[in-house]
Amino acid sequence: MMRLRQRGDSIVEVLIAMAVVSSVLAGAFVSSNRSLLGTRKSEERVQGAKVAESQMERLRQVAADPLLATQVFTGSPDFCLTDTNSIGSGCTTTPPGAGAEFRYGIKRVGTNTFVAYARWDRIGGGGEEEASVAYKVYKND
Repeated sequence: MMRLRQRGDSIVEVLIAMAVVSSVLAGAFVSSNRSLLGTRKSEERVQGAKVAESQMERLRQVAADPLLATQVFTGSPDFCLTDTNSIGSGCTTTPPGAGAEFRYGIKRVGTNTFVAYARWDRIGGGGEEEASVAYKVYKND
């Protein structure tokens, strides 16, 4: 037997409930998306710092070699060191697990002062990020 006086939710109540649930889900999505973007930026900064630090390590090795040290201390003030410690320019790399391509190199900013840098395009566009390491290196004579 069917009751004629049985009451259910009206369409307006259902629409309001759907709007509330939708706005809660949208807020959660925006929050998690921002968190993911922040994490990605942090990972890229760490990768960039590692690339710059590896350039400094190579520079220390090259400075100990009398033949290569002359080029580093008197050659072009903007260069990079490849995996084989040869001097180059316009070096790029994409480390394993990195989502960005890094442009890296070393600038001689003083007689014995060098700045190793890594640059990459900012995630989401809008410019470029950079990580750099400054160091004083002395030539072994």
